[in-house]
Amino acid sequence: MRDDMATSEGKSSGSGAPDVTDLGTAVSQIDTPIPAYPATPAAPLLTRSRPRLLDTRTGSGKVGEGQILRVPVLGPGGVPATGVSAVAVNVTVDQPSGPGFVTVFPCGGGVPLASNLNYATGQVVANVATSPVGDGGAVCIFTWAATHVIVDVSGYFT
Repeated sequence: MRDDMATSEGKSSGSGAPDVTDLGTAVSQIDTPIPAYPATPAAPLLTRSRPRLLDTRTGSGKVGEGQILRVPVLGPGGVPATGVSAVAVNVTVDQPSGPGFVTVFPCGGGVPLASNLNYATGQVVANVATSPVGDGGAVCIFTWAATHVIVDVSGYFT
């Protein structure tokens, strides 16, 4: 065994960080309190049969590079027109012109610095994303590269 590696007796590796065998000691030294979870659970996801909200392959064509697509989610696809705080959507890209990503977010705000789906040129990739409902009862979808976008609603939260 190398001198700079931990032993089974829990000795330090020399980096100052505790070894796995010292984890109990390290955890007991944390001074920051951990907040408790709320006593009542969050609203459950009310599922739908995945009705399609949007498919640019049969309509408007590819969403352009760097474009934001507005998708109304309240009312269609079995989602109530009122009383919905967030939706779960299955987002699929088809035939992207280059590598990139998709971000789903509530309309009315800026594009977050996160992605919900990553893709390479020509791929078909899907992922589920949950987003609060934004202005006008819609979610917005940003795509880095031009691509077809398909959106199915999986469910909603009240």
